[in-house]
Amino acid sequence: MVNVLGWCNPRWIIFRDGLISFQVTVCGDSCWTCMERVRFVEERVDELNAVDLSQVKSKLLPVQSFWTYESGLRYITFSPPRKRMSGKRYLSLLLGLLLYTRQQSRKPAVRKTELLN
Repeated sequence: MVNVLGWCNPRWIIFRDGLISFQVTVCGDSCWTCMERVRFVEERVDELNAVDLSQVKSKLLPVQSFWTYESGLRYITFSPPRKRMSGKRYLSLLLGLLLYTRQQSRKPAVRKTELLN
């Protein structure tokens, strides 16, 4: 699971059959916030598709995408990156979102002096 800067809930990234899928919704299509996320991703994909590749050198484009449903949740699925990179970085670049993984917090070390008190 990954977190998205500014989004409340973590999302899944699924690697399957050489493709990479990103979970966009967490509540399904009845949630206003989830539908805003879908619209954002749709707009971003439209922007990517509108790029004139004869005018731009890109290591990401062209990219193919389609929508799928898994257990009632919406995922956007992309063709794999042409350049070797992590799925998290690839999706961040395509979608214009900051995807990150939270570091697990460690228990603070106990000092010997604290044990004596």
